[in-house]
Amino acid sequence: MYGLISLGISFLVAVGIYVSGGSNDATNASIAFIAMTIMALIIKKIALFFVKIMALMAFFGIAASGFYYFNGDQGMPQWITKQQIKTKSPNSNVYITTKETKDENWHPFIGSQIDTVLFDDRVMILKIYDDMCPVCIFNEWSVFSSEEFLNFSKKNNIHLTQAKFSDTENANLKLIINELKIQGAPTVVMFSKHHTRGKMIAGWITSSYLMDQIKKELT
Repeated sequence: MYGLISLGISFLVAVGIYVSGGSNDATNASIAFIAMTIMALIIKKIALFFVKIMALMAFFGIAASGFYYFNGDQGMPQWITKQQIKTKSPNSNVYITTKETKDENWHPFIGSQIDTVLFDDRVMILKIYDDMCPVCIFNEWSVFSSEEFLNFSKKNNIHLTQAKFSDTENANLKLIINELKIQGAPTVVMFSKHHTRGKMIAGWITSSYLMDQIKKELT
């Protein structure tokens, strides 16, 4: 249907050029017809691309809502490692089940860590995420919690930290956000001897791309 409409519009434009006397013969009108058709097809592909992107973001948005609803406000990138643990009530011998979020690979971001890591000539990664962020969830699944990336980080002694973008109480995080003009999550900030003030990577990423960037900081 879209193709027929595009061809119809292109044909009418070409006829209009020819009838109005804009050209001495039908050659220019034919060229106009072909050009308009090609342009319409390009516009169609671009439109379909954005429709797919919006559909993908809607899917992850629904997934994020579901996880957030069932898991509470524990911080979306950490629900993968949420565990059930048993604690003993102080007033009885009854054990009660509680929830605790643990992540042995990613540490809470503290500003003083930067100087320590740089002094040891290491690389530090700051993962900035936020709740209800579809791309944050995608990055978490495909990159940050992947065995490939975690093994790479361990092998190269990379210090992994994380912080929530909306954490207004973290003064050091606010300084980095303001200095690097970070617009939102997800964002990765790398600190190394080459970028002592931080190098920012925003948006969707892949494991291979991030590891390549880290390798550059290690050299």
